[in-house]
This record gives sequence, C-alpha cells and structure tokens, in this order.
Amino acid sequence: MTLNRQFANLAKDTYSQMQALNERFANGEIDADKWGDLFHALLVNSHTDAWTLGAKQGGKDTTHLAAHANRNGQHAADTEGQWLDGFINDLDSGRYLDADGNLKIGAVNNRSLLYASKTRATANQSFLDAGAYEERYQWSMNGFEHCNDCPRLAALSPYSAGELFTVPGGNTECLGHCRCVLVRLSDGVKGFSNPF
Repeated sequence: MTLNRQFANLAKDTYSQMQALNERFANGEIDADKWGDLFHALLVNSHTDAWTLGAKQGGKDTTHLAAHANRNGQHAADTEGQWLDGFINDLDSGRYLDADGNLKIGAVNNRSLLYASKTRATANQSFLDAGAYEERYQWSMNGFEHCNDCPRLAALSPYSAGELFTVPGGNTECLGHCRCVLVRLSDGVKGFSNPF
C-alpha cells in the first residue's frame, strides 16, 4: 500500500472516530469536557501518524523517530487548542442543539471534519522538512475550484522548503479543503492530496 493511500486511510479513520465521539456526546454517554479530552487525544495520535507518513514520503528512515513524531503530533494538536476550546464551549453551551434539544449531529460532524483534514498539513509539512535543503517543490493545483491563495502559490513555484509559509491542507484560505499537492521536482515524488 502506498504512503498516500495509508494517509488517506488515516485521515478517513480519524474522521470516523470523531463521528463516533460525536455520537457518544449526542447520546449523553460523555459530557463536553470528556468529549474534548478524547478528541484531543485522537488529534495527537492522528497528527503523530501523519508526521511519520510525511517523513517517510520525504525519504526519512523513521525507525528511531517515534519520540520525535510524538512531539510533532502533540504540537500539531496543541496548535488547534484555541479552536478546540471554542468547539467544546459550543457543545457545552447548546449551540448545536435544535429546537427539541437534539444535537445537530451533521453540523458537529462538519466542524470535526476540519480537524481531520488538518492532519494533511502535518503530513505535507513533514514531507517538505524531510527533503534535502536544496530540494525544490512545485505547488500543483488539482481540480477546478480554488481559494485566492492557491493560484498565487502555484504561480510563484518552485520553492525551497524554507520559502513556503504553508503547505496544502495548511494555512490557506481554503483551509483543509485545499485540492493542491506538492511535487518534489528532483524525483517527482508527491506530497499528500485531499482524501475527502
């Protein structure tokens, strides 16, 4: 199985686990604080695995990098902290309840998808960081719809790793919904595409 396929499976599994947590909250099995703890732990694990896949795609031997991967996963999850706190507060305050007091599970799942999608930013950043300093990367647009950031990023390609302020799935206007992909010019190896 290719690393791109492994990443797609990871991202989709992450989202499935988030949906299961949302169902547990909807059923009253867990409260908003417990939901937040479990959601954060899931983010740590998923970003850790995404970092490892990105490093492998970039050509790194990750055999002895488990602690490093975990630090990167923890950092990526913690970076989402302020938004996750807002999500927890919104669940706790009833923002996502309908007039009958039932959780609008579709809206909660849609918001959760943003967090699952951000694992691609971690994987792509790790892919970029794993390459040699002199490597150059093309920001390649796929599909037909793009935010305002992506065409500019593509037009200014190629980049060295240090020249890119973000990666597909990261801090662009389209957030985790970006359809672009990084291509390493020396060998044509691609970063990770959007699995959703």
